[in-house]
Amino acid sequence: EELIEAFSVLQQETDVNIKLVISGKVSDREFEEELLSLISKDNDIHYFRNKIPVDEVQYHFRSADVCICPYRATLNSGVAHLAHTFGVPVIGPDIGGFKQLLKEGGGLLFKQNDTESLLDSMRESLSLDMEKTSNEISNLNAKYYPSKISNKFFDELLTFFDWR
Repeated sequence: EELIEAFSVLQQETDVNIKLVISGKVSDREFEEELLSLISKDNDIHYFRNKIPVDEVQYHFRSADVCICPYRATLNSGVAHLAHTFGVPVIGPDIGGFKQLLKEGGGLLFKQNDTESLLDSMRESLSLDMEKTSNEISNLNAKYYPSKISNKFFDELLTFFDWR
């Protein structure tokens, strides 16, 4: 709800033609009905309400200028890392893995459960230095490259169990 509210305010404030795409299956039927009600009157909000097939995920990220993760609670986000693999900056809450991931750039943080802070990050995203942000994302992708993470985990596991 906070994302839709912030998007509506941003639409009114800016002369930039912006769209909001909400992708993925919602498991809470009651929440989905509320979501449909909130977006029903806005032609600039598009909701893909089913699970996104693996071969179509790329289209959602490649068409995005920014990936917004309006989570109220989370420890980490595969979506944020996936967005970065497509070179897309992320807007996420200042908690859990987002705080760690975005402290080095690659997107913007907002205060958890704070619509005004989310709106401020969305405003700021309209004027991101995309060359700088792209370099930040490349650095993060190199840092979080799967085999690098796997090797680090394995080394720490060996050390933890004193198997060396």
